[in-house]
Amino acid sequence: MTTALVGDRMTYQSHSEFTSQLSLAEQTSLLGLLGQRLSDDTQSPSDQTRDIYAQLSAVSSTVRETVSNASDDLLQVSDAMDVLLDLLDNAASVPVSGAKLHCLIAPLKGRLDAVTREMSALV
Repeated sequence: MTTALVGDRMTYQSHSEFTSQLSLAEQTSLLGLLGQRLSDDTQSPSDQTRDIYAQLSAVSSTVRETVSNASDDLLQVSDAMDVLLDLLDNAASVPVSGAKLHCLIAPLKGRLDAVTREMSALV
């Protein structure tokens, strides 16, 4: 079981429900709500609480930027794979050597590996 903040109360959700609802937009929204509550709080929050909020906000920004960059890279790799598939579909009319295919595929593999490492580092 996990807990989630809904309005002004905590609700309990199963792990699968929580996971399916987890997103960067939700994280950003919750951090915004926390920041608003910290600034609206009549009792001054401790410096430690403000520091934790600042650290969470920085982590959230880093995750959002990393995921956005990875998504862009994956879209570009997907486009390149489409071109390779078109090339292979027409290989009967325009033969392509294994060496030429290797030169086309190796950079794509490197890019996929880099994206995989970046995304794995987030987990």
